[in-house]
Amino acid sequence: MENYKTSEWIKIYNHNNSVDICFFQPLDLKVLIGDEEAKEILEKFAVPQDLNYFTEMEKELVDLFRKFNFIIPTNESDDKRFIQERTKLINLHKDIDITNKKFSGLRIILTEKCNLRCSYCYVRRDVHYFKDMSEEVMLKAVDLLINYNLGGEVTIQFSGGEPLTRFSMIQKCVNYIEEFIDKGEIIGCNFALETNATLITDEIASFLADKKFIVAVSLDGSKEINDTHRIYHNGQGTYNDVVKGIEILQKYSVILHIDLTPTITNIGEIGNMYKYFVNHIQCKTMTINTPQPGPEGWGVSGKLLARETIKCKEYAKRVNGYVESLADRVYVGLATGEPQILSCSTFSDTLTGAVSPDGKISYCIVSWSLEESTQPVENFSFNSNFKMWKYNELYIKEDCHRCPAINVCGGPCSLEGFYEDHYKNKDIERCRFYREILKWAIWE
Repeated sequence: MENYKTSEWIKIYNHNNSVDICFFQPLDLKVLIGDEEAKEILEKFAVPQDLNYFTEMEKELVDLFRKFNFIIPTNESDDKRFIQERTKLINLHKDIDITNKKFSGLRIILTEKCNLRCSYCYVRRDVHYFKDMSEEVMLKAVDLLINYNLGGEVTIQFSGGEPLTRFSMIQKCVNYIEEFIDKGEIIGCNFALETNATLITDEIASFLADKKFIVAVSLDGSKEINDTHRIYHNGQGTYNDVVKGIEILQKYSVILHIDLTPTITNIGEIGNMYKYFVNHIQCKTMTINTPQPGPEGWGVSGKLLARETIKCKEYAKRVNGYVESLADRVYVGLATGEPQILSCSTFSDTLTGAVSPDGKISYCIVSWSLEESTQPVENFSFNSNFKMWKYNELYIKEDCHRCPAINVCGGPCSLEGFYEDHYKNKDIERCRFYREILKWAIWE
């Protein structure tokens, strides 16, 4: 019988003060919970071992180690196996049947203008001339989406800028889409809205409730924290007006959640902020936005963001709440055993684009100013360019080759990859985030 050795990929994690030990194989996403005795047996393979060396009781565990590739034959190379695994994933990546994916979601950027002047706004960073969308462009984009989904269902999200500065356009768009529903051309539409909530009125809230909108309200924490960054053009804070808007939405039972953007000001308080939202604003649903890609990278500590995300997740379990975050792809990978090799649209058959105020469809929903990732509405086709942006090339860098999070990360999204290629600035904070989240998620 051939000898076996410990795989260099194997990672061992302790669980707080527990006697339990987690053995993790990143290439296969295999998790095995054991104890100190199991760890001692595995450590014996630091020197190649004949499997007959072990007792019958020990062989049961050794067989699991072999099955999960925690130990490998001595004549096998971890580097060779890594290359084989990545080749397999690349082939899987190439063979993804794009026909199963539908272009059925559209983010409509009604305006790039806003009544706020948030310090970290990526629109202000990326856009030089703030434009409004014309009704003609909006309806052309809707027609495009309908034609791709005849007999099916679509999703429309209104964004900006602040889309409620153009509330009449939202009403026109909803009415227009309902005509298609009435004629049976589509079976329905899921409406969503991103807003700072400072312009919410009873009329608006009633409309949103009636049309079953899901509303994401941007708020970064308590008054002190929020008003550091989310301010009006005159420098005044927005917190009081945002809370007032939330209260009106709640009065009409609008489905809403809080959108929290990590900043250098609130990064160490995100866990406390979620508790604050639950207990003071009576909102148990929150999204922790992924730090916006840009030339400078994330701009916040990935490790600290992971730890604060964990606090939110743990508190959400206690109060029957829900916190959506970048960490979710780690749970999906561990739960399914399937490598998360796609950074965009991993969890859904829906592919979403954004339509800019000047009438271009962007493959990326948070960046619509790059020529590399846009097509004019009138010439749009769900072609290889759109697909290649969504299904970006696997991220295989030298420093990924021994990362325990390699198969739950997926690498940078296409926009992050664009900035890294152009600015030669690899964002290690993303790497730190995934490694820290992984150490916690394997126990969940």
